[in-house]
Amino acid sequence: MATNPAPGTAEGEGRFWSKVHRGPEGACWIWLGAIADDGYGRYYLHAGTGGMVRPHRYAYALALEIELEELGELMHVCDVPVCVNPAHLQPGDHTENMRDRMRKGRADNGLFGHSVGVGRAG
Repeated sequence: MATNPAPGTAEGEGRFWSKVHRGPEGACWIWLGAIADDGYGRYYLHAGTGGMVRPHRYAYALALEIELEELGELMHVCDVPVCVNPAHLQPGDHTENMRDRMRKGRADNGLFGHSVGVGRAG
């Protein structure tokens, strides 16, 4: 059974970036890999190293050259859940993130208080 390259290695980073479409300068970098029901990406790490992470968090950790465990909550300045451009992300706390989404009208879709994500092709 084949395993994925370990994160933090050239092979692991190459595998990650192969799932990203980098737009022109200043644009979103779109995650092309797995997407969860909430509209945010999913990136599966090498077996035995932690399972699934959010790709925007992984990209931000790579850009800052820090461990994922060192990251707090991140906010998308661009409001695109599948964007992994580190320049479009900023640290914040949960309260700031919830206020930001309320202010921008992304709070919920009225169904059980769940947030609206990217729709699935039907």
